[in-house]
Amino acid sequence: MGGQGPAGPAGGDGAAGATGPAGPAGPTGPAGTGINVKGNVADVASLPSSGMVDGDAYVVVDGPGISENVLFVWDTETTQWVNAGSIAGPAGVAGGAGATGPAGPQGIQGPIGATGGAGAQGVRGTGWFVGSGPPPASIPGQIEGDLYLDQSNGDVYKLGAAPAGTPVASLPAIGAAYEGGYYGGLISQGMNGVATHALIIAPKASGQSIRACKTSNTATTGASSAFDGWANSNAANDAAHPATQWARGLTIATFSDWYIPALFELEILYRSFKPDGSEGNVTTHGANPYAVPASANYTFSSPAQTSFPLFAIGGAQEFLAGGMGTSTQDSATTHQVQDWFYGNWEPLGKTFPQTVRAIRKIPVIP
Repeated sequence: MGGQGPAGPAGGDGAAGATGPAGPAGPTGPAGTGINVKGNVADVASLPSSGMVDGDAYVVVDGPGISENVLFVWDTETTQWVNAGSIAGPAGVAGGAGATGPAGPQGIQGPIGATGGAGAQGVRGTGWFVGSGPPPASIPGQIEGDLYLDQSNGDVYKLGAAPAGTPVASLPAIGAAYEGGYYGGLISQGMNGVATHALIIAPKASGQSIRACKTSNTATTGASSAFDGWANSNAANDAAHPATQWARGLTIATFSDWYIPALFELEILYRSFKPDGSEGNVTTHGANPYAVPASANYTFSSPAQTSFPLFAIGGAQEFLAGGMGTSTQDSATTHQVQDWFYGNWEPLGKTFPQTVRAIRKIPVIP
């Protein structure tokens, strides 16, 4: 019998056998490590570097490359702090407004503030004046509602507002330069001899012109006053009335209330400023109930040539020794013109140009 031959090559893996039954349960393993939050640190660099055990954790409040309030946990196996993510959840829905709490106790009084500036001067209240006898027509400084005691008999008077205007005693002499022109005299619009206004004559260079009363011989409403040229001129202040529109458009020495005088205003000026006395006056004209004092018709020799050289023939302020136009309409087709050589006045068609001189007036206190 021969000896054993050599071992053949290993055969391939056989097919897998069927799964055997489950073995018995193994013993319970040790408990896992929990998380022990130790506190907060400002940033990652502030995390502790020694004494840590698995599960130690800190909240990192802020730091570069991380969001706020991130939890870092110590991993002993890797010996490093592991970023476990933010511990802040998403923002919740805003809650509704809570009920108003009760009022708190009164706080202590604050310090006194700085004193404010002085207020504007208030209007004077009513007061008393005293005198012997009834109150005068005007008391300087009086206001409406003031009371006046007559010490002679004990009577008490209630005063009205003081009249407005320039006291007559404060006016300059006739012919003197005054308020943009020359003072020419007084008029009483009440026709009672008590002055109401002072008349001011415009300078000749800027306040005398040759203008027609109107561009047509037709009536003008409100332009018929014999004593109030201001009212006449304002009623006829348009392109259809060349003279009055020119005068109302003047501004001389800052004053812009110039106008064409009415007949009786111009007559008052004639008595003082007649430029030429080489012949006499017409004696059927001149009575003026608005003059102060009221005047009668002219005489042959009165008024004479003016005593003011500036207004005499050849003077810088002379009036024309001829027809001077007024703003007084006396019919639908004519207005009054006064002759400044003889003194008489007469109607003239409105469309004829006439020499006119602007004036203004200021209220006065007698």
